[in-house]
Amino acid sequence: MPEDHRLEYAMTNIKLNKSFFSVNPDFAKEQPLLYQKKRASIQVIISNNADFNEEGTMANFSQSLETRSESPAPFRLEVEFLAAFVLLKSPHPQIRNTIVQNMFAQAVFPFLREFAADITRRAGFPPLILNASTCLTGGNFMSVRPGETH
Repeated sequence: MPEDHRLEYAMTNIKLNKSFFSVNPDFAKEQPLLYQKKRASIQVIISNNADFNEEGTMANFSQSLETRSESPAPFRLEVEFLAAFVLLKSPHPQIRNTIVQNMFAQAVFPFLREFAADITRRAGFPPLILNASTCLTGGNFMSVRPGETH
């Protein structure tokens, strides 16, 4: 009988650990046409990190989002969610990074995505809409335009 390689896990806790949002008041002066349309390219960095216990059956996971821009951007956003996961059995150490970058990241990302869209919309900008594949970038830059699906 073939060995079962399925990994059973559950998220036991999730919390918003960090939230920072600031509007750039100079953006309207420096980029008046972009400000009127409220469309500016914003670089987004998403980072995924986890610490497993010695047995490998529990993990504390963090997913953070940070906006950066070489040119003036309409706003700056930093968000971090923390989550705790329990695993039925310990995964092999060689696949732990895959679990962190895929399974844990996909479980937490809907919370991060909703927060980013909601806070930008409440600030009077088109919502910052992130595609689900964005959570797998693991520290890479991605340029997005608020209000557009990516």
